[in-house]
Amino acid sequence: MSATEQEQGQQVEARSSIKLTLNAKGEVQIEAKVRAGDDPADVQIARVTAETNFDALRTKYRAA
Repeated sequence: MSATEQEQGQQVEARSSIKLTLNAKGEVQIEAKVRAGDDPADVQIARVTAETNFDALRTKYRAA
């Protein structure tokens, strides 16, 4: 998203994305959106970023 779009409050839909969610049962739910035409390297970067952040937050906020 460009600075101009951020300033104007406009949202730009992401292309490929990975979403990891921990449900109430403690199971990981995975949502992967891979858009045609996206560079495979960008998809890989999204996956690694999602995994790294999810693992770090899961460790930090473990259920008691």
